[in-house]
Amino acid sequence: MKKNSYSYLNLRDEIELKINKNGGWVNTHAHIDRAYSLNKQNVSYINSTLQEKWFLNDELKRTSSVNNIYDRMAYAVENMISQGVQALGSFIDIDEVIKDKAIKAAERIKDKFRSDIKIRFINQTLKGVIEKKAKYWFDYGSQFVDIIGGLPGKDKGREADHLDI
Repeated sequence: MKKNSYSYLNLRDEIELKINKNGGWVNTHAHIDRAYSLNKQNVSYINSTLQEKWFLNDELKRTSSVNNIYDRMAYAVENMISQGVQALGSFIDIDEVIKDKAIKAAERIKDKFRSDIKIRFINQTLKGVIEKKAKYWFDYGSQFVDIIGGLPGKDKGREADHLDI
């Protein structure tokens, strides 16, 4: 029986050829400041609701130093580069718990990997933007990030409050 030309088509090879022809892999939604933070103590968080997960990282943010965050970020970026990722969009936490620690680590990451990968940072507004402390950190982080993100669910029910962004 004669085999047609499709019988030997390797879909992965075809996709990778097209991806590489168009500039390479792109990761548009990462959280590299929290990369590699899953462990035996917090693996049960997997079963939590999204709203609960927004606050489960507070302990990690509180106890991580700029160097801890940098190390997680660098390891994640190195792994992506090794897999052929050419561009990366990563959310970073900027709030009253972590303050500017992720920004400081992200600045170092941008400098270190400048010639290896295009990186764009996005603010992660887990604490909302309406309350005074949340608004302060949103404004502060907005000066650093490349993309402004949002999490309207956190401020839900606060529609009567004035939002001046």
